[in-house]
Amino acid sequence: MKLAPSKIYYSQDSISNRFGKSTRHAGVLIGETLDAIIEGKCHINDIKTIDVAKVNGIFRTADNRRLWVFKKLEELGPVSYTH
Repeated sequence: MKLAPSKIYYSQDSISNRFGKSTRHAGVLIGETLDAIIEGKCHINDIKTIDVAKVNGIFRTADNRRLWVFKKLEELGPVSYTH
């Protein structure tokens, strides 16, 4: 199932500004990853898709840093999804 990032909620109030050690982008600032995608240095498909669960009718994810990147891309326009 594909969902627009704007339809998915974070699982917590704050997130780290760097990707965790267990990711391909370990230690990289999430803003730098966003910039790299926009500048064409990295492709959105290089970012692992996020896992989402529907809880009480609301889609949530624990993949908050990746969701932040996807939400910003959606705001900027390069990402489009069918609902």
